[in-house]
Amino acid sequence: VVVLFSIEIMLNAANLNFIAFWRFSENPDALHGPLFTLFTIAVAAAEVAVGLALVIAV
Repeated sequence: VVVLFSIEIMLNAANLNFIAFWRFSENPDALHGPLFTLFTIAVAAAEVAVGLALVIAV
């Protein structure tokens, strides 16, 4: 479970980088940063579901 929390923190750090680099890029109209961020939020939600299933199974 601790590993899942660590991965969650790393995903949040990556989200901050995606948004920061998107904001200060030459073309902020291209929505690459927010789209990657939404994708990683979806991955994090799936990770939380797996972690919850592990906790309930134990």
